[in-house]
Amino acid sequence: MALVLDWKKKLGYTRDPFEPAPPSPASRYAVGFEDVQERFNLFLIKHERLATLSGEPGTGKTLFLAWAQEQLKAGYKTHAIDAERHGTADALRDAVLSGSVSLLARALRNPLRKGADEKRALLLKNLSAGKQILLIDNAGALSPEALALLKEIMDATQTHIVLADTKERLERGQPRGAHLALKTPAYTHAQLASILERRIAGAGGSGTFPFDGEQLAALVRKADGNPARLLALARERAIELSLKVATPPKGQAPVPRADAPPAPDRKVGGFLSIRIERGPDVRKDGPMASAAAPLEEALARGDDPQPMSGDSAADADALMHIVDGAAAPDAPGKPEPKRAQEDTKEYERAIRKLAGELGSAKPKKAAQKRATKKK
Repeated sequence: MALVLDWKKKLGYTRDPFEPAPPSPASRYAVGFEDVQERFNLFLIKHERLATLSGEPGTGKTLFLAWAQEQLKAGYKTHAIDAERHGTADALRDAVLSGSVSLLARALRNPLRKGADEKRALLLKNLSAGKQILLIDNAGALSPEALALLKEIMDATQTHIVLADTKERLERGQPRGAHLALKTPAYTHAQLASILERRIAGAGGSGTFPFDGEQLAALVRKADGNPARLLALARERAIELSLKVATPPKGQAPVPRADAPPAPDRKVGGFLSIRIERGPDVRKDGPMASAAAPLEEALARGDDPQPMSGDSAADADALMHIVDGAAAPDAPGKPEPKRAQEDTKEYERAIRKLAGELGSAKPKKAAQKRATKKK
């Protein structure tokens, strides 16, 4: 058994799809929030001032705030703040000022170096300009002084404020007054499964691989409605399965319609997939015929042709044999139609280019021999 040193690579992931932090864009991963999103939209339209978003840890509060920030970029100045890091009045004020002052203004007359009264006045002035919203995560960490500052902002400006945390922490500290109370959704099994599938797809995975239907259902049941718990369980199980499963399944191409036009020439892997017309029986003769047959058949099917041997010169000779056969006319003395001649030349150029990429000087000798025979 070979050691698995990178479980993500083994499962076909470009990154860890089960990390707790919400990936970007949040709109791709926000599942089950339809009702919350609609009520939040009405909150903005009606120009209500204060909203709270409550939910147990890991149920999507941070994800919803990230989604709101993405959606509001076009019409609002948004300030996303984590109260765990900016929970005091001074830290909260400076965090909002940093997001509302241009880089030039900061370089010329940095407002963060001013006194407390000047920064407070500048904060209220900046928040009075245009539509603005404060999105504060972990709001239960706000100090009483920070809550008093938020109340002052609500009284002096038209800024929207959204506070997110657990219900218990929000009840202990939030600005007094009427507000919109939002809750994270009660996730169904189907929604949890969709969250997991979207996470895997966002990391370059295939479907719900490495989980089959039974394993996925077991993970969803154990998660008990909590997306963060689901991701933690899925990560642990995926690491275990990376030692047992084979490589991830490749995505299958859609089945073409019966009336669909023929597919154009396309790149397959590192080779050019081309159509090979059957030439005269003489192509079946000669020492290179048997060596060229597997490659010719692969090209004709549109498959990814593999080198026939470890000898690049021999492989190049086999390609030249295919060119010779494809370039030959169907019947002696009867010229090919003009379009057929153009197609043949196109295919011949493609195969010659492929032969040249094999890095052998032998194709040149083969070409010289054919030129001599033609003379």
